[in-house]
Amino acid sequence: MLGRNKKIWTHYDNNISAVDIDSADFTSSYIKYTIKNGNHFSKFEVLDLQTYKRIHKPKLVQQAFRERLQVPFVFATCKN
Repeated sequence: MLGRNKKIWTHYDNNISAVDIDSADFTSSYIKYTIKNGNHFSKFEVLDLQTYKRIHKPKLVQQAFRERLQVPFVFATCKN
């Protein structure tokens, strides 16, 4: 029915989508690891379309998360 390269994505707990349970388990443990160690700000960047800036340094991203996300046209995105 499905070809060899076509996979069915399944939505698991904690808002994780993966092809199989092993991938979902790895993703879940990696997310927990980054949050526990406090380096999850290095995975994000902030795009400020009002000043045409891309904030990507973790300390500045953390500051922008606290101060600037309520401003219009300021967006948080993942680096991947």
